[in-house]
Amino acid sequence: MYDTLLGLIIICIALFSPFANLLLRALVFTPARELAQAARMDRAGEPRTGMSS
Repeated sequence: MYDTLLGLIIICIALFSPFANLLLRALVFTPARELAQAARMDRAGEPRTGMSS
C-alpha cells in the first residue's frame, strides 16, 4: 500500500480533507452572514430577510 497510487490518494484525502472542509464551510456561511448584516442595516426585519443568525 505504501508504493501505490491508491495509497497516496488515501493518505492525501486523510490529511487534506479536514482542512478543505473548514475552508468550504467558511466559504459557504460567510456571504450569508454578510447579507443578513446588510439587510439589518437597511432596517429589514428577520421575517423579511429570511435568515436567522
